[in-house]
Amino acid sequence: MISIMHILYSFDVGGLETGIANLINHMDAEKFSHSICVFSKRTSALEKVENKNIKLHIIKRNFRNDPVSILRLASLLRKNRPDIVRTYNWGGMDGVIAARLSGIRAIVHSEHGFDIEEIYKKKRRRILLRRAFLRQCIRVIAVSHVLKTWLINDVKIPEDKVVFIPNGYDTKLFFPGKDRDKRRDLGIKDGEIVIATVGALKKLKNQRCLIGAFAGLSKAYHNLRLMLVGEGPLRADLENFATGEGIREKVIFTGEVAQTASLYRTMDIFVLPSLCENAPNVLLEAMASGLPIVASDVGDVRHMLEAGKGGIIVKPGDLQEIEEGIKYFLENPSQAQEKGNFACTKAKESFDIKKIKLIYESLYASLLISLKQGGV
Repeated sequence: MISIMHILYSFDVGGLETGIANLINHMDAEKFSHSICVFSKRTSALEKVENKNIKLHIIKRNFRNDPVSILRLASLLRKNRPDIVRTYNWGGMDGVIAARLSGIRAIVHSEHGFDIEEIYKKKRRRILLRRAFLRQCIRVIAVSHVLKTWLINDVKIPEDKVVFIPNGYDTKLFFPGKDRDKRRDLGIKDGEIVIATVGALKKLKNQRCLIGAFAGLSKAYHNLRLMLVGEGPLRADLENFATGEGIREKVIFTGEVAQTASLYRTMDIFVLPSLCENAPNVLLEAMASGLPIVASDVGDVRHMLEAGKGGIIVKPGDLQEIEEGIKYFLENPSQAQEKGNFACTKAKESFDIKKIKLIYESLYASLLISLKQGGV
């Protein structure tokens, strides 16, 4: 049995946490065991983990960059002695340090994306610290081609240490179809066309731009509804903006939803208006659901949608292009269906979680064998 401890800042509902939960749920339970270690009490994504007996460790952190928290984590690692330590994003850097302090060599780090601070300016200090710490890892995983290039060219991680492994999705949960009962529960009337997005209500996800585009479209198309799935600090601002645009009654704010699969089957058009992404799980889920997609040209979106074959790709933050993309699907339903079908097939072929988990299982097993033989 190979034991893996996942270390990240929090286990709140989000793309990163969903990806970890998906892998835990699908990896061979007879060969791999998992525990989760965080520095925050925000752990609502645990609902997505099927094994309710999984160990959760919360490391006390008195303030940001509290050095004592690293010592606490190192003590936990010495006590539990996991075979592999998995760390994630900038919030997992403390895990890399603690693992080395505790004498663990089998450290596998992965980068899934940036916070809002890192988007608008390159934080050289973080790059230099990543360069120092990530060289202590036996492998560094990038979930997008963009991140792999960044890790090699900017962070200067040796190319033979960097591995591209995309996110995966659960084919049992996400599939094409319409859930008419769920639509009625949400107050959606027959004949209404639902334009939707999924993501935390924060600046990075740029829902304000989508609301603006929807406001313009709703003047010409009176059977449209907009659904924003997620919760976040900008909810009140977005609700006020929708009110100011005169469309508040047409906008559904679902709040936080732990299991979103059925909501995709209430949608007609999916929009990803984000200012920055890498390999967004919500895009994968929309693809798997066979939805026509309008998405910002960020991260690996162009690669995932095969340069527009699986959806319409627009400039990030361009309200007019988003509006025109949605309008195209409204006016060309056959093209909407064709692109949705293409995206669905692409998702099944390239991002099925059953295929992705096999890659991880093979990687973990081979790394431990190599370490025992004195390699890596």
